Amino acid sequence: MVISSNDLIKSLFFVLGLLLPITAAHCQVTIDKVIPFPEYSASSQQAPATLRSNGTHSARSQATVNGERPGDYSSHDNTTEPVTLSDLPEILRNIDLLPIAAREMVLILQKAADNQDWSLLQIAFEMNEMPPALSQEFEKLFESLEKTDEQSRIFFSPLAKLLQAGFVLADENTTQEIYVWPYFAHYPLESLNEEEVSELLELVPEDELRRISSLRRYTYYQIGITPDGVWHYFVREE
Repeated sequence: MVISSNDLIKSLFFVLGLLLPITAAHCQVTIDKVIPFPEYSASSQQAPATLRSNGTHSARSQATVNGERPGDYSSHDNTTEPVTLSDLPEILRNIDLLPIAAREMVLILQKAADNQDWSLLQIAFEMNEMPPALSQEFEKLFESLEKTDEQSRIFFSPLAKLLQAGFVLADENTTQEIYVWPYFAHYPLESLNEEEVSELLELVPEDELRRISSLRRYTYYQIGITPDGVWHYFVREE
């Protein structure tokens, strides 16, 4: 018996007690909201930014995206817009094809993550003109000089997993183009095939799958690195 990818998605989330509403076929999918890709403000401060699902920001964050604090989606249109597969960016998996500067940043982050090496991570920070935007739980880690094994696991485990996943070049051929890991951040769940669903389940913890299923979009960590090698963010919705 052949099982369609849509049926597989339904079955997987149903097992978790979270039937994901699938309303679109592979030729066309429908999503509730399309969030424009961020244009990073030159006025952003060095304090890392955080994302929260309720649209608020951390008190320490001064970074802006398109003139807004990250996670502030109040001004975005919530109307349903059709998205065809041809509109989606190509899924990339070979970092050797990245521009040299971007590849160097990825390799340093991969090595730091694989070895849970904070000194290598510091090199990545120093390659930027300003620190990347980080999720709130990561901000707290940097408040302590000595990192425990658990703190290292919290930061480096998702970083390593993300960098092993496929990625996309978002907003290609524009001034805002940026490589984003994982590609799920720019793909409607309804468009995923069986292999991609399996990859999502391996990447995302069960509690986050519940949230993704409820919101019908990817909400777990994502990394953004521009072609010129600038590491812009390592964030999730909070």
